[in-house]
Amino acid sequence: MADADTPSTEKPFPEAEKPHKAKAASLNTALEESFSRVREDILQMKKVLNQHAEQLTEVNAKLQVQAIGLGGSVTYLDPEEGRKTELVTNVTVVRPWELWKKRALSKK
Repeated sequence: MADADTPSTEKPFPEAEKPHKAKAASLNTALEESFSRVREDILQMKKVLNQHAEQLTEVNAKLQVQAIGLGGSVTYLDPEEGRKTELVTNVTVVRPWELWKKRALSKK
């Protein structure tokens, strides 16, 4: 028997930890399932966005053909404007998407 000044190493209610461990395991499983659904949603969203991007490219090409057919002049971006546009797109769209996707997919 330990004296009153020596702290006990025994846990007074070891059975009280069991519900907490079970709840933590249950929450962990629920979290993993949630991340799995989010990951599936992200992949589906990417597929839809890619389809829309393809449609947008096609619509843009048709509009350019129609504009040229009307006899008006078409002003294209010069190489420097193209580089600037690409830089802005990469910073505002591509890079954040890739970082977000990487973070979401890493939570398996």
